[in-house]
Amino acid sequence: MTIEKIERGMVYAFSKNGESTIYTIDGAVAVSINSSNQLTFDPPRVNLPGGEIQVGMKWVSSSLQTNAKGSGGGQRTDEFKVLAFEEITIPAGKFKTYKISMNSWVNSIRVENFYWYLPDWGVAIKSTRSVYPRYGNPTLETTEIESFSRGKSSSS
Repeated sequence: MTIEKIERGMVYAFSKNGESTIYTIDGAVAVSINSSNQLTFDPPRVNLPGGEIQVGMKWVSSSLQTNAKGSGGGQRTDEFKVLAFEEITIPAGKFKTYKISMNSWVNSIRVENFYWYLPDWGVAIKSTRSVYPRYGNPTLETTEIESFSRGKSSSS
C-alpha cells in the first residue's frame, strides 16, 4: 500500500493489486475499492480505537454501507476485539503485532476478519477474511505485506 496523497483530511492509499482505500486522517475507512466493487461507509468505519491498544479491548462500529454495484448495501455493524499480542512471520519479516478480530454483518452476509497490526504502524501487515453469503460456500482471502518502509517526515 502506498499513500498517494493527503487532501482535505482524507488519506488516499493504493496497493499493487489494484485495491485502494480512502481513510479519514485518523484512520477510519471512508471508501474501499477493489476490482469487483466500491464500498462507501457513512460514517467511516473505525477499525482501530483511539489511544493505546490493549489485549481484551472491544469496540463496535456501525455505518451505512453503500455499494457502487447497487447490491449488498445496508446498515453494517462491525464488532472488534483485540485477541492477543503475538509474533508473526510474513514475507516482510518477523514482527510483534496485535491480533484483532472483526465480525461484520450487513443484510444476511457475515464477514469474519483477523488483522495483525504493528503497534505504531496503524495498518494491518497481515489479514485473513472469510465472507459467508446467505447461500453457498464462503470466500476466503489472506493478505500479507511483502515489504514496507516509512516515508520521509513532513516536519524535516
